[in-house]
Amino acid sequence: MDKSLSAYWQFLKRPKLLRFSKDKLQLRKDFITLLILDYAIAFSVLTTLSILVHYKLVKEYPFIDLKKEYGIWGTGILLCVGAPLIEEAIFRYQLRKRALSIYFIASALACITISNLTNDYFKFFVFLAFLILAIVGNSWFEAMSKTKGYLIWQKLYGWFFYFTAFVFAYVHLGNIEGLTVADPSFFFYILAQLFVGLSLGYLRIKYGLVYAMLFHAAYNGLIFLLMIFI
Repeated sequence: MDKSLSAYWQFLKRPKLLRFSKDKLQLRKDFITLLILDYAIAFSVLTTLSILVHYKLVKEYPFIDLKKEYGIWGTGILLCVGAPLIEEAIFRYQLRKRALSIYFIASALACITISNLTNDYFKFFVFLAFLILAIVGNSWFEAMSKTKGYLIWQKLYGWFFYFTAFVFAYVHLGNIEGLTVADPSFFFYILAQLFVGLSLGYLRIKYGLVYAMLFHAAYNGLIFLLMIFI
């Protein structure tokens, strides 16, 4: 466990592209260690939030009741199959694809901006502007030599890795009714999801997309069990 935590911490200090590891024993250790870590962080964050809510220092926001909307089995399929497959394809696949990463950044920024606008015309022009920026940015990289482009991408990679995890966490705030970024509770609700996003990104880069999907399914699996029994 210490080795797994140390390697993970070193990666988070300076995220970079890694060669795929084929060490199955270390994979199992990393998988279990990160699963325990993310559960512990989520439990600590939600416990702290509960205490603050109890003393009325922050406002409580309810989670959307998926069981009511999709039923028990529908919720299980959504959390343990649908979400891991779809979300990992969207948020983690492009972590090894420079061109797709550029378009992901532009699309994410466009969607975040558009979500705070009400005018449909502004939304269209905002999306168009970010699309043009993505095309220009990708063309700029393509015009460079492979060596220079790779070195620049490596320097920017850490920022992109954390941005991907943040967008993943931000999107999941849609599961909470009425929460806005202006409320202090926002910090607590996004923090747990952020750490999960970092773990998923790390596993995708180190071992491959399939293992990020499996980790996502395992993490959501416990949430599903808690939803059934609590």
